[in-house]
This record gives sequence, C-alpha cells and structure tokens, in this order.
Amino acid sequence: MKRVLLALALIGVAFGGANAQVTDLTGGVFIAHYVPEITNSEPPDGWCGQYDVLYAIADHSEQNNRIDTATYQWSAWYVLSGFCEDKQFCGCQFGVGQIPPYIWGFDTGSTQACWPPVAAPSGLELPSGGWPGAGEGTALTSTSGPWDGNYLAVYLMTGYAYGYGYSGIVPLDVNGQTGSGGWTNCEGVPVEFMPAAYGGMGINTDGTYVQPECGGPPQWACCFDDGSCLMLTAVACADAAGVWYVDEDCAVFTCPQPDGACCFTDGTCIVMVELDCMQGGGDYWLIGEVCDPNPCIQPPGACCFPDGTCTMVPQVDCVDPGVWYGGSCDPNPCPFLGTVCCVGSDCFIVFSEGECTGMGGDWYPDEDACDPNPCPPTAADDTSWGSIKALYR
Repeated sequence: MKRVLLALALIGVAFGGANAQVTDLTGGVFIAHYVPEITNSEPPDGWCGQYDVLYAIADHSEQNNRIDTATYQWSAWYVLSGFCEDKQFCGCQFGVGQIPPYIWGFDTGSTQACWPPVAAPSGLELPSGGWPGAGEGTALTSTSGPWDGNYLAVYLMTGYAYGYGYSGIVPLDVNGQTGSGGWTNCEGVPVEFMPAAYGGMGINTDGTYVQPECGGPPQWACCFDDGSCLMLTAVACADAAGVWYVDEDCAVFTCPQPDGACCFTDGTCIVMVELDCMQGGGDYWLIGEVCDPNPCIQPPGACCFPDGTCTMVPQVDCVDPGVWYGGSCDPNPCPFLGTVCCVGSDCFIVFSEGECTGMGGDWYPDEDACDPNPCPPTAADDTSWGSIKALYR
C-alpha cells in the first residue's frame, strides 16, 4: 500500500518528529463534501480557512456528496482527506476522473488548494496542464507544517452544477499527470500511502460515498440471490458471489428479494416476493418457482361419480369416471347419472349406453328409476337373466 514518493518527494518539505501511529496513513480516503452555505463571495480568510471553523466533519457519515439543481447554480465542495484517527501528512496528490457531459463545469478562478490551518499557511502545488478538469490532477506539499487531523480539507472545488434533466458524478481519481494518488507522511524520506477509495460529487444524484478503513477493510451489506444479507468486506462478498452495498447495514437494509411461487390454501399460485406473499395471505412460498406448472399443494375437493357418490380427493386424483366439482361433499353436490336399461320387461340401472348394450338390453336415457317399472311387458320372462337380476337389483 505504500511506496517511496517520486513526484512529491522532489518538492516536499519534511517535518520530522511525528510518531509512527500518526504517520501511518494506511486506509485513508479522498472524500467529496458539499457545503451549500458557501456562496460565490469569498470571506476574508477564504473558504478553506472557514472549513475548520464552520464546516468540519467528525465522521465519514457526515459527508454530503450530492448537489441538486433544476437549472444551474454556482457550487463549492471540499476534497477531504479522511482517516479513522488523527494523522499527519505533508503532501498529497489526487485528480478528477472522466465527467459525464452537461453536469459540471469548473470555475478555474476560485478553485484552490487548502493548506494546513496555521497562522500563515503556505505550500507548493504542481497541477497538470488542464487542471482543474477531467483526467487531470494536482500534487500538493505544505511548507508551513503538516496537515494534522482525521477529516482535513485539502482542496476547494468550485464551478457550475447543471440540471435540465442531466445527472451524474464528478469522480475523484488518481492524478492524471502521475497516474498515482495518496499522501506522503512527514518522515525524513517521504513515503506515499495509496488511498483505500476515492469519493465523488453527485449532480442531481447520489455521489460516491467512501469511508476510511479502520482496522481492516470495511464490512457492508452483501446480498445474495435468495435475498439474504451478510456483513462482509468487498473481497469476501465478491468471493461469495454476492452484491456489495457500500454504507448499508444488514440490520436495517433490505436486499433485493427474489420472486417465487406464493401458494394459497385453495391451491392457487401467484408469482411474487416472499414478503408480499406473507402479507397477502399466502400459505407458504417457494423461492425461484414459477406457477406454470402449478407447484402448490392442491386441497381435496368433491369428486363426483355417476352413481351420485362423492369423494373428497385432490383434483389430480379425481379420474374417470369421476368428475371434479370441488368444494365439499357435505352437502353432496353430485348428480345421479344412472339411466334405465330394459332387458325384456326387466329394468336395470346402468351408467352408459355401452353397459346396456353389453347386457343385450334397450337403453332408456330419459328414465332414471325402475320404480315404477318403465320397461314394456313381454310375452314370457327369460329366466336366463336371473343371475343378472341378482346383480343389478
């Protein structure tokens, strides 16, 4: 994370005597912080001097990285060096990345370096040829003592934020002139520490939120395909095939929820997220399932047979000759579908024409009872049907 400074060491002025803790700049970040109270009228001691007096932040959660405007407005925002605890550094460098079109234009007349807040602040700046601007950068070194603290202003960015339906982020980045960024401590041989992250100012959208790494990489909400959430580092989240949400805590953040089959007690199925299913009266929810084919357990219902009997079974189990009616068997909803078959003058109840034909009889589909006997009389009774009579009477 650190290397001997090349660019800044040439112009740096070292201030020795600091202990190792304050000169270890590991885990720092560059923060974009907007202060709406700043107007295009500079106070006598400059807006850089006003940061420590009026606008200093004490925690990364206080950063304001969004400017909203419907048309256009002159705006000013600080570039802050953020650390978990008080640090000392004597130089820094950073830049601006590529800016989406039509959202921001720098005011080169008032953009300025912010030197350490001492009685007579001074320093040296080595900007690139097009600074301030996209793909450009600058390098600073103090000649009046170190920057000392944990959320310190190192630059004031000014310019015009534009609305008119446009939005985007002005990203902080490496110094385009050197391809590097970070801070140099105040040791006799300056050492450069690379930032853990670069913030960005959002125009009509949220900017890039960053926080210093305290005792290791930060842990934020890592969301998985099943909608579950774990607090993990960015690397651990990526290794686990999750999606990392910076500055979100699983205790209060709801991960995007997957669709699934919501099953109701009547066996109906609707695709929705689990929360909507439970709040909408669903009986249970099947993650990732669709409703065609219907995966829901079907409740039993009335299955009617031709003889008028009723059996409670799931619809899938109501097979021919059963007919699905659904609902309950109490009261019995099943119609009696028997018809008369006359074999000679003898009357039998059958349930299809084929059954009657197989008996050698005549089918009377409009009759459904043998009492009184609707069969026409014959000259003699065929006694060979005695066994059949015993079965059907």
